Parts: sequence; structure tokens; C-alpha cells
Amino acid sequence: MTGKSSKKRGIAATLQAYVSPLLEALGESEALSEEDIIGDWRMAYFAGGTIWNAVVMSDKFGIEIEKQIPKPLVMEMPEEFRGITVEQMVERKRTLFSGDLRLIGECSVTKTPDGKGIRTAVQEAKIVKMEPSEICAELEKAFDKNPKLETMGAC
Repeated sequence: MTGKSSKKRGIAATLQAYVSPLLEALGESEALSEEDIIGDWRMAYFAGGTIWNAVVMSDKFGIEIEKQIPKPLVMEMPEEFRGITVEQMVERKRTLFSGDLRLIGECSVTKTPDGKGIRTAVQEAKIVKMEPSEICAELEKAFDKNPKLETMGAC
């Protein structure tokens, strides 16, 4: 799907394809508890969704990617992800999913009802028309609500 829109796929399948390098980096470890595995998958989807949205906002509104990504996202990544850089994920978005400007909204990772697998659910975010300065203000409000999140810069 190089350089083409992935809009033909649902947003959940698209995000799963996008974060696949992160999921593959996790591998399968029998040493981890189910809770740890689900936590790592949540981090993969959170990190992937955050980077995806930062690229979309950069491409649509010219907001610098570095100003949208919280420092803990980079610093608290599982060790397995550390070989995969934010820059590589940005390049992956722009190369393989360039025509897809949907925003990732809510995402959840849970056990399947039978407890034997992992289920993901992803919703597309709906964005109203905003000026870049308004978007920056909204980002800053979101980061203010959670003091643990420090942006890489200010809008």
C-alpha cells in the first residue's frame, strides 16, 4: 500500500498495520504476564496513534511534529521499542499511509471474552475546522490536564 490512501481499510486495521513494527518488536515472551503483554500492546497503540496524529496535524496544519509528542512517550517506551525511533514511525506514516489523513481517536486493548487473545478497538477522531493556533491551544490544554505529559516544545 505504498504511498496510497489506506482509507479503504477500517481505522482499526489501518492502525494495526501501522504499529506492526512495534508489535513485532515486542515478540512473544512467555516470561511476561497477560497483564504485561496487554500493557505493552496498549503502549504500542498509544505511541503509534500519537505519532500518526502528529504527522496528520503536521501535514494538514503545519504544526511541528516535535511540539505534539509528549516527552514520556519517547522516554518511557518499553525497551523493545527503543530500536524503533519516532523518526522511523513518522517516515512509515508518510511513506506507507501518506494519503490517509484520518485522526486516531479512542483506542482500547483488552483480552478477548474467552481470555485467549487480545482485542483492539479504535475509533476515528472527528475534528472540527480549527485554525492552527486553536489546535495548539487545545493541545496545551490537554497537556495541562496531565502534568506528567511534557511536550517536546510549545506551539
